[in-house]
Amino acid sequence: MHVDQFDIESDPSLPNRIAQAYGLTDRDELGLLWDRDTVAFYGDPAWEARMAQTRKLAWTQKLSERSGTYTLEITTNSKGDWGGRPVVQFMPQRLKSVHLLAGGELKPVITDNFILVPLTGDFTEGQRLKVVFSAQKIPPSR
Repeated sequence: MHVDQFDIESDPSLPNRIAQAYGLTDRDELGLLWDRDTVAFYGDPAWEARMAQTRKLAWTQKLSERSGTYTLEITTNSKGDWGGRPVVQFMPQRLKSVHLLAGGELKPVITDNFILVPLTGDFTEGQRLKVVFSAQKIPPSR
């Protein structure tokens, strides 16, 4: 469906016709379609928009790789239980044939482009956690 002008005041049934044309049954789906197709954000592309660092991070993480073996090291910076809040690490390149070698007790989720480690349980400050796995790099497609 092509809409030349979205004038809901003169055509209040337009959102319903759009939803029917795309088989949408939920108003949220229509809103997401609207956001995808019409919303644009403008601004300075060099501007670093980040949350202010008002407190010390609960953990630090470091990913290293050597000859196809990856190690994600997590060091806790404070004592506590973060209720399963996950550590997420994006991979520098897509992976395949992943085999977990160590750290299975942390229940990591390793995909082709990220690793997620839910931090459940009580941790002490300075505790070191490791997930080690092997994988093959997938060459970038052109």
